[in-house]
Amino acid sequence: MDFEEEVDPSGYTKKATCSDLQEGKYVMLKNRPCKIVKKTTADAGKHGPGKVHLEGIDIFKGDQYEDWFQPSIQIDVPIISKVEYELADSSDGFMALILDDGSLLQTVKHPDGDLGEEISTFVERQYDETYSDHGKTGHVTLLKSCGEQKAIGFRTKS
Repeated sequence: MDFEEEVDPSGYTKKATCSDLQEGKYVMLKNRPCKIVKKTTADAGKHGPGKVHLEGIDIFKGDQYEDWFQPSIQIDVPIISKVEYELADSSDGFMALILDDGSLLQTVKHPDGDLGEEISTFVERQYDETYSDHGKTGHVTLLKSCGEQKAIGFRTKS
């Protein structure tokens, strides 16, 4: 008998046995895609069966979530992908990324922090012949899951 991996009809999640999950992997907590930062187990006792306690950080918002589960149940795990696109521009808080078919994706927010500064600096300098970025292309790595996406990396190519 063949068993196929059960994938949610939305294509956003698949099922996994709770006891098989590990720290550093992904899980849906409170309907949000999270990276597991802590997993503890409570053995069965006089008040019921054993349980698994999962704590995770939302991969898009940074919020922390936690929940308790029966070890044997099937829980939702987000389907995660990482894709890289060439950067065309960044203005008004959003980046313009070139898709494989040549069209532009303009719905990805320009990131904050060091990554955002690195991208902004590249955009400002890419056409200035006095800087080492002149003539290079910038490439943004996006993390995608559950209909959301965010920039998580940047590199230049000659």
